[in-house]
Amino acid sequence: MSRLLKKCIFLSIGLHILLAAVLLICTAFFVAKPEKIRPTLSMIAPDVLDNLLNPQRVTTPKPTPQPPVRRIVTPTPPRKVTPKKQSPELKPTKSKVTPKPKRKTIKIAQNTQTSEGATVRPKKNTHPKTPSVSAKQLNTIKSMRSQLSAAINVNIAGANAAAFTSYANLVVGVYRRAWEPLIPSELARSRIAKVSVTIRRDGRVLSARIISRTGDAALDRSVQRALDRVSRIGKPFPSGSKDKRRKLMRKTRLPLFVWALLFAVINPFLHAGAGPNPDVALQVLGDVHNKLIPIAVKGYDGEVAQVLKFDLEVMGCKIVPEGGADYLLSGGNRNSVNGILKDAAGNSGFNKRYNGGNLRQQAHALSNDVIKAITGRDGIAHTRILYKMKTGPRAYEVFVSDYDGHQPVALTGDNTIVESPLWAPGNGEVFYTSWMMIGGVVNTTVIQHKMNNGARTVFSRFKGLNTGGAVSPQGEVAMVLSRAVNPDIWLAPVGWDFLKDKQGKHLKQMCRTNESESGPAWSPDGRWLCFATRSKGRRMLVKVAAAGGNMIKISTPGAINPTDPAWSPDGKLIAFTSQTGKFFNIFVVPVNGGKAELIVAGEGPSWAQNSRNLIFTRRGVNKRMLAIVDVPTKQVKMLPAFLGSASQPDWQK
Repeated sequence: MSRLLKKCIFLSIGLHILLAAVLLICTAFFVAKPEKIRPTLSMIAPDVLDNLLNPQRVTTPKPTPQPPVRRIVTPTPPRKVTPKKQSPELKPTKSKVTPKPKRKTIKIAQNTQTSEGATVRPKKNTHPKTPSVSAKQLNTIKSMRSQLSAAINVNIAGANAAAFTSYANLVVGVYRRAWEPLIPSELARSRIAKVSVTIRRDGRVLSARIISRTGDAALDRSVQRALDRVSRIGKPFPSGSKDKRRKLMRKTRLPLFVWALLFAVINPFLHAGAGPNPDVALQVLGDVHNKLIPIAVKGYDGEVAQVLKFDLEVMGCKIVPEGGADYLLSGGNRNSVNGILKDAAGNSGFNKRYNGGNLRQQAHALSNDVIKAITGRDGIAHTRILYKMKTGPRAYEVFVSDYDGHQPVALTGDNTIVESPLWAPGNGEVFYTSWMMIGGVVNTTVIQHKMNNGARTVFSRFKGLNTGGAVSPQGEVAMVLSRAVNPDIWLAPVGWDFLKDKQGKHLKQMCRTNESESGPAWSPDGRWLCFATRSKGRRMLVKVAAAGGNMIKISTPGAINPTDPAWSPDGKLIAFTSQTGKFFNIFVVPVNGGKAELIVAGEGPSWAQNSRNLIFTRRGVNKRMLAIVDVPTKQVKMLPAFLGSASQPDWQK
């Protein structure tokens, strides 16, 4: 063997050793803590997600040279190049990023490959305010663009893999273009922000938020602004995502597609990852306050299943199959009720087991917790209602029951006519009007009824009409009295005693008209009183200050003959009954008047404390029944039929 051949062999061995060292150094610098990167993104199923969202899977280095290595290794002799000298070139440094110009905008333009295979180029004037860059900056951008393209290495198994890959690239391109013009000009070092984006099948973005921030306020703002800019991806999921025969799709049963994007500044690799994240709270999808909330419920049976369905639908949910749900409530009701709430991405809302009470009460508690977790507002499943029910030819009694009509209990047994049962604030007492006989004389009487012991007191029994009994938060009681011939609104001060003031000298007359007033209702703060009156023969709603003053008309265009006003607990709306001939409808109107919105056919509305639900009376063929409507969505749930006609409900305060 000649000396030249020996030198060549030694040189070859040295080069191979150098290449192996470079591979190890690259792995050390660019793949930090690989065990924490979970390859979980999938459009259709978990294992498809694994391949799609792990563009930088760590593999065992092979001695065969790879393209990234050929770009990094210089042609200098091996004796002059050592791993220590190569390592600085593999690690991003400030000198390569910080430019001399005062302002620097990094623009990473890239063609996007669509599912059809066509190439779509971004529009030139999408962001006209973006500053121009120098030739040196353009070179930097080209280098970053090539790095970014290499980082998005989508590998999808199964049918239609090419279509899914194209859609993934489409989503990446949309968010990249939205973010490029917003990148801060001055960046000290490489930072990473992790964000979560949820997309429907039709391409609409349901939510986009930062999961893990960079710590750089300016950079975090740029990422959030980029997320806020995108409302639609522009295309629905590829047709392959609708293939019901795919086993992996049946495992997930997700109608949504959750992406986790990593924005890396300076070396802007855009990775994808998804799936349940134990550190991420339940994601609120869409407008849960004004639209039906699609939720799937499984694992429950019997009465508990019925209660959950009723409660959730009353409070704005729509029970749907698991594949079309934004949320999943799963659990059971053997011995006790338990529930696990998750969103479509698998993020957990809660995992609870309920004890105490009966199964029905536990189911109500679970329903309340579900609504609280999704909307942030308290549920109403544990509230109660008052109403009157017909028990004979000319006999009605006041009843109290759960809000869904279960466990009704009669408060009265007078075998006479009763009207307008109303809760007082705090729910410790109720007021109602009774045609009771006292001293051999039948006269309308406002009764004050204590709920803790059943004690009853004659609150008002003037000659003529006595009705109402609406109590303000401050304790004043508004009534309709005919002491001045025509029924007007009168106000009893706090602590007023009828037996000590039978002449009514301490009462305040709130209006003086030749018409009859009805239905006084307080504003939540007790500063205003709303009621119905007439003007030139036409009925209308007015309000008057509790301190006194002129009546102010509340216009209700689109609804005639308004009566039975009910002020919402949040103080924004007034619900009322409108009568046209023999037909009754319930409308809502802003408290200062405006366009009246038709909600449902019925009469006598009363608000729940969530300011979203109304309970009302609906006339049937032979009797009247109670129903509840979800005002934003107009979804109606009928309460179970009572033995007699039920009407004039009032929801617990």
